[in-house]
Amino acid sequence: MSNMPLITTAAITSIVGAVISVLLAFGVHLTPEQSAAIMGLITVLAPWVVALVGHNTTTPLANPTAKDGEPLVRASGDSTPPQTRSIARGG
Repeated sequence: MSNMPLITTAAITSIVGAVISVLLAFGVHLTPEQSAAIMGLITVLAPWVVALVGHNTTTPLANPTAKDGEPLVRASGDSTPPQTRSIARGG
């Protein structure tokens, strides 16, 4: 798996737009209404695809755990979450 698993909504939408352009160039007959409907569908579906991929492939920022439920800690052994560390140390 890649270190950057998310594909942006803009990337998905632009790829579909490019595919439609290529299809039209090679003689596939789509009316402007059909092209607009396809782009509209992709504009709605792309954020859902990105959200599902992100949900299934990224680690939550707060309290990450291993598959066995063991809390993950930094290599230094500091288990304080970064967003609370400065508050806990008074800084």
